[in-house]
Amino acid sequence: MHLAAAVGTPVAAVFGLTDPACTGPLGPGHRVLAPAGMRGARAIARTSRDAERQLESVMPDAVCAAAIELLEGEDAKL
Repeated sequence: MHLAAAVGTPVAAVFGLTDPACTGPLGPGHRVLAPAGMRGARAIARTSRDAERQLESVMPDAVCAAAIELLEGEDAKL
């Protein structure tokens, strides 16, 4: 995510409990997908079951829709 954003590629970034305002992609044109009502934090244990549940609540169809939207936007630039 960070490398793609650094070279100007729009990304669809999925977040669970990690705060995208602190660790999300920098720059314009990205899509951040996070659970509804998510209150982000910085120090999240990698083995946190709550973090897993939050990630699992981001639906694959929402991620696909965001990626398609980004790809269609890139096609318009060609």
